[in-house]
Amino acid sequence: MANIMIYFDIWQQTELQKKQQRKTEQILKLALQLRSMTDNLLMMAKLQSGGKTYA
Repeated sequence: MANIMIYFDIWQQTELQKKQQRKTEQILKLALQLRSMTDNLLMMAKLQSGGKTYA
């Protein structure tokens, strides 16, 4: 019976790690999208300002 409990605990931990991994991947994907959008906005601002950059 103890072996079953150990197996179940390991399975639960594995499932939790999978869920956390998926969340991490989603966050990274969103971060990349945000970076791309920010780059696009900066490029648009630069084009609209005639090539001047404001920092």
